[in-house]
Amino acid sequence: MEFQYQYTPPHEPGDALAPLFNCLHFLITPAAPVHFFLAQVLPPNTGFSGKEGWSLRIVQRDDGTCYYTASALAQAATGAMPSCDYDVRTVRQAIRATLDRFAQHHPGRKLEVDATIRRFNLTRDGGHAEPYLLPPSELD
Repeated sequence: MEFQYQYTPPHEPGDALAPLFNCLHFLITPAAPVHFFLAQVLPPNTGFSGKEGWSLRIVQRDDGTCYYTASALAQAATGAMPSCDYDVRTVRQAIRATLDRFAQHHPGRKLEVDATIRRFNLTRDGGHAEPYLLPPSELD
């Protein structure tokens, strides 16, 4: 059986990306501007957690490189809190895929989504040169 949050790409409950998609479900929501929570999990910020029990954080290694760690909501059947580590490229790809699906569901917010994609340079392949391309004032 396929498990899917409204805007994240379809995935199975045991999928390696499930904890990340769980976090993105709460970060990209129609209740707030799409850039609002994303700004908390993209550099220069270090992450964000929700009262629902999820967390997406940037961890810096001793050599200066970074990775993300995602903790998802407890799964009802096991009661376990799944946690998984992801490289930056994987997280950026998942964010972009979720934003693309969000724009499909909310075509009236496409300009806002496009501005967020440009601001954070969220390419479909997850690569990036600069964390911010547009100043935040252009998103208002």
